[in-house]
Amino acid sequence: MTRGVVSFCVGTGRCGTTFLARLAALEPEVAASHERLRRAATFHMFCKWHGIEVDPEGFLADRDAVVREDLAACSVSFESSALLSHSIAELAARYDARFVLLVRNPHDTVASFAARGWFLDPIPWQDADRPPTLPDAMEPRHFFGRNLPRGPELARWRELTQIGKLAWFWRARNQAILEQLDALPENRRTVVRREDLDHDAYVALAERLGWRATVSRADFDALAAERLNAGPNAPRSLTGWDARETDELEQECAGLAWALGYEPSTERRRAGHPAIASAGQPTVGEALDRLRYATLFPPGRRSRVWRLAHPEDGGVAELTWSEDELEVTLDERSERQRFSDPVDLREALEDWLDELAVAGFVPTEAPPGEPRPLRIRYSEVEARVRRELPSPGAWLLRDASHDTLRDALDEEDDEDPYLSWDAPESPLEEAPEWELRDAATLAVDEAFEEPIKESPFDLAPELLPDSEMEPPPREDPELAPYGDIHRV
Repeated sequence: MTRGVVSFCVGTGRCGTTFLARLAALEPEVAASHERLRRAATFHMFCKWHGIEVDPEGFLADRDAVVREDLAACSVSFESSALLSHSIAELAARYDARFVLLVRNPHDTVASFAARGWFLDPIPWQDADRPPTLPDAMEPRHFFGRNLPRGPELARWRELTQIGKLAWFWRARNQAILEQLDALPENRRTVVRREDLDHDAYVALAERLGWRATVSRADFDALAAERLNAGPNAPRSLTGWDARETDELEQECAGLAWALGYEPSTERRRAGHPAIASAGQPTVGEALDRLRYATLFPPGRRSRVWRLAHPEDGGVAELTWSEDELEVTLDERSERQRFSDPVDLREALEDWLDELAVAGFVPTEAPPGEPRPLRIRYSEVEARVRRELPSPGAWLLRDASHDTLRDALDEEDDEDPYLSWDAPESPLEEAPEWELRDAATLAVDEAFEEPIKESPFDLAPELLPDSEMEPPPREDPELAPYGDIHRV
């Protein structure tokens, strides 16, 4: 293939992809396109989203031909297409491509999609554990190109209004793109908010995507003033949304909206507040970090509470936090801490939970969506291991802990914290067994690498991870990943 730069813009749609394609087409060194080879792109998107194992070569071979034509005429091949939003890994590997996620605030994106009639017609689908099939009357590109919930989430999604379903789509698509981009090198990924895309931002973005911007500020402004790809119906005004629609959008989008720096409150948007709540374009890593902590205190929600008790001495502890404050009550003593960064607040909360777990406290009440800390039962894991292995080396103790976790999962004990997340609204409640096992196993590894003060894993010196004890030979090289520890 002719040497050159290959770049892509992805997103939800209704977010500025047409505008960016038209803008790039004005550049003499860029061969720009918008949503080409749609059937192949949407089918590959459908397979990737639903986890259907397919060989991507057909999807890539068609694109090879058009990219080759682009690079024969120009130094940069650029395609702006929401239909490629789940094909990032394949495109990155094939072309060493550069990507930009063009994102638009959820209120305006959802309002625009709603005017186009998305998710008004019911989806014929009974078994949510399997992907749906294409009805003959439905346009294949539309069917394959729209994300739908998978598994038990489908039942909840079906009860949402059109606004709620579109809000779910906005979150699901953008989050999936961020997670894919996170696997790429920093110089191959960019996030740009459509609201920030002025001429200066475009010049900087063009450089990231591989070309030198030559479009004048006047031409940029003239193109931005056009209603590109506007449909016949105006977007649904926020003032026309009812209370249920408003609540559903905020329930679905608040965390990711906040992570991307958007105003999550519909009431504030109606009152004239701008869509951008925090200045500065977030990087992919920053957006994912903020999203990870958005569950701590979703915007607009009340304070949340952890309650714990000591089963032996009757002690009680309560951790209450809001957006910027953590209050810890231990028996009758109370302490308050204020934080300017929710990430710092989250870390302080987790530190307190760890310390209380080590001291023997167990949770009696957890906020919805908060998993029971795995470390609370580590002492039981170690006790079971020590009964069978009185003097193990550290490597052996860790292997034994892994096996104990696997045994607990295999027993399918609903009361075991390795299976139960103690929160009916937790997104992990329906997680596959392997996800829970991986989470527990990772926690064991972390405990050994960074022992907590006075934890059950602060072992005697001969049992620490730097122990010089050599592992005994294995009798069977084909043993399961953690080994048959009871036989050695």
